[in-house]
Formats: sequence, C-alpha cells, structure tokens
Amino acid sequence: MKNKIIRIILAVICAEILLIVLITMAQEVIVNGVKLNTSPTSDIIIGGLGTLLSGAIAGSAATLIVGKNNNLPIIILSIFVVIETTYLIVADKINNPIWFDAMAAISLIGTIWLGYYFNKFLFKED
Repeated sequence: MKNKIIRIILAVICAEILLIVLITMAQEVIVNGVKLNTSPTSDIIIGGLGTLLSGAIAGSAATLIVGKNNNLPIIILSIFVVIETTYLIVADKINNPIWFDAMAAISLIGTIWLGYYFNKFLFKED
C-alpha cells in the first residue's frame, strides 16, 4: 500500500512538472504568448496544439509511473487544472475571455485523459 501511494504522488509530481515545462515551452518559447485578441492565428494554433500535446504527454507519463489500472493521478491532475484555471480567472491574471480559458482547460483535461487511455490500451500489462 505504501509503495502504491508513493507511486501516485510521484506520478502527480512528475506529470505536473511536465505540464508546466511543456506548456511554458509551447506558449512562451515556441510562440510569444497565446492571447485571443492579440496573438496571430498561427500562434494560437501552434500554442494550443503544443498545450494539448503537453497534456497527452503528462497523462501518459503519469500512467507509466503509476500503472494503467490506477487513474487517481489523472483525476488529481484534472482537479489541478480546474483549480489553476479558476484562480487565473478570479484573480484576473489573464486577458482572455472566460470562455476561451475555460475551453482551453477542458481541452487540456481531455488530453490528459487521452494520454492515460493511450497507455491503458497500448500496453497489455502493468
């Protein structure tokens, strides 16, 4: 049981670090920020796709660490995305319409789960 808890914690931490690093690279390094009304359409598409790929990679990594029969890290990561997005909207830290950031968060959560299911069905054993 102790080993299982450690793997869950490790999976969440590693996946969250991956999310932070990869999303920062996608939205701040590859393109110069993603703002609905000021960024070129190409930057929004590239930054958005990079963010979605980041979610899939993080979900996949968490599943590799914890095992394909445990979705608790994916649930925790999804909750973190909701909490962070809510904070950014409430604290007025972003300059996008609420619907834009809400859709981005929902899409990110979807790709985190996609990464989980990718590993769950790709590999036959834990």
